Amino acid sequence: MIRKISMRDLRQRFWILPAILLASLAACSNMPASPSHKAAAGWSPPLIVTSQVEELMLYYDYLHKQPAAELVKEYDKARQSLAQARTDVNRVRVALLLVLPNAPFHDTTAALGLLNELTKETKTASPGLRGLAGMMAMLIAEQQRANNNVEDLSQKLKDEQKRADQLQGKVDGIKNMEKNLIRRDRHGISAKP
Repeated sequence: MIRKISMRDLRQRFWILPAILLASLAACSNMPASPSHKAAAGWSPPLIVTSQVEELMLYYDYLHKQPAAELVKEYDKARQSLAQARTDVNRVRVALLLVLPNAPFHDTTAALGLLNELTKETKTASPGLRGLAGMMAMLIAEQQRANNNVEDLSQKLKDEQKRADQLQGKVDGIKNMEKNLIRRDRHGISAKP
C-alpha cells in the first residue's frame, strides 16, 4: 500500500536535512590545519585554504595589520619554525616578514637568499609556491636596484650641490673683487683735485 505524503509532512520530515548539513560544516571548520600548512603560533590559516600560496597571501595580509611589537614576536616565531623545519612554506613566511617596510628586522638581502634557496629546489617546492617565491625574488631584486639607483642619484645630487656651492663661492668672490675695484676707483677719482 502506497501512502500519499502531503507537502506539510515532507517539510516536517526534511527540516532535519539543513540541520545536519550545518552541523557537518561546523565540524569541518574546527578541524586543525594539516602539518604541511601549520602556521607560526599567533596566526592560523582561515577555515578553508585551497593552497599554500593562498595561505601565505592571507598571512601577509595579517602581518600588515599588526603593530610593531606583534611583528617582532611573529618574526621570532617564524624564525624558530624555520630552524626546526626548513620547509618551503617556512622560508617564504620568514621572507615575507623580512620584506615588511619599516620593520626593525627588515632585511631584503636575507629574504632574497631564502627565496633563492626555494627557487633552486625544484624537487620539493610546489609549482605555485615556487612561482610565488620567484616573483617575490624578482620584485625584491628590482627594488634593490631601484634603491641603489636612488642612492647613486642622491650622491650625484650631493656632489653637484657641492660643486654649485663652490662655483657660487667663486662668483661671490669675483663680485666682491669688482665691488672693491669700483670703490677704489671711485675713491681714487674723488681724491684727485
